[in-house]
Amino acid sequence: MLEDLESLLPRRGPKHCKVGRVLESLEPKDADILRAALANPAKWSVNALHVALRQKGVDLGYQVLYRHRKLSCNCVSDDA
Repeated sequence: MLEDLESLLPRRGPKHCKVGRVLESLEPKDADILRAALANPAKWSVNALHVALRQKGVDLGYQVLYRHRKLSCNCVSDDA
């Protein structure tokens, strides 16, 4: 009955979410700053981070930031 279960796996998207791809594209110093902001929800709410990044020209949406911070994006789901 379940012999072909593997063939029913959903297709996976890119290895990293948009936050992960932006982190890879940034200069190391800037990537460290963004990682620190993502890791500090007491200082940076998702909305505050979203607005500040837009002001700096970094196009990351609220939901993308939220999912990345909650570890529910492709960046971590590949390790599961």
